[in-house]
Amino acid sequence: MCSEATLNSISHSHPVSTGWLCRLENFFQPFQRFAGRTKTVGNGFSKHVDGPVVTRLKPGENENQIASGFMIAIPKLILASASPRRAEILRSVGWPFEILPVHIDESRGEEEIAASYVERVALAKAQAALQRDSTASILGADTVVVIDNQILGKPVDEDDARRMLRLLSGRWHQVLTGVALIYGATSQSRVAHELTEVRFAEMNEDEIDWYVATGEPLDKAGAYAIQGHGALFIEGLRGDYFNVVGLPVRLLYKLFRADSLNTSMRHI
Repeated sequence: MCSEATLNSISHSHPVSTGWLCRLENFFQPFQRFAGRTKTVGNGFSKHVDGPVVTRLKPGENENQIASGFMIAIPKLILASASPRRAEILRSVGWPFEILPVHIDESRGEEEIAASYVERVALAKAQAALQRDSTASILGADTVVVIDNQILGKPVDEDDARRMLRLLSGRWHQVLTGVALIYGATSQSRVAHELTEVRFAEMNEDEIDWYVATGEPLDKAGAYAIQGHGALFIEGLRGDYFNVVGLPVRLLYKLFRADSLNTSMRHI
């Protein structure tokens, strides 16, 4: 059941999003005691702070404990991204991190397919952050939307956002996020990607103009945010919801947990 605060928030902003937001709140409720906030700590970093300490830990590690006493050791990350959505996903599951935004060339190579592109860019982001902190565990990520074999990144302006929304209207499309981890102490890297299918409802021109006017599409891959106003136009989803938001946290956990690489991961 949704909390009163969540229901009040929905009633003032996204009345049609109630189902999604309630499901998310219920999913995250067991983790809330680990959540905190971020603050700037110097040298371009932000730090996730104020989460309760479960037990005394080794430097760079965190442990989440559930009622059974089972412990999950989660290493601290440097998030090579300024995305508030990726930070919020990590914060919601109690994953300790600091933020270190990086700037790289994200141009796509000729004939480069989407899966290769998001993995390459995610790795490049992690490598750029590693140059500033060579001992930490670095996380890089990149998300794109794909339809008709076209890769849709962030729109360059409002007209481009309208073009993307017209392409998506009434159709299924794919969302891919590349995830790259670099372990600074060993320089070992792992790269993978997640794919989710999303169906958009039919949008008329008035709805497209309204949505673009909210400003939300302008800094989002594919010109929409599934966790925001864009939820009004989502009819179906196959796969990982968090992948569409910007970080497939289950895949991230599998990368850390894996004892060996599987076919969806490649060792650099």
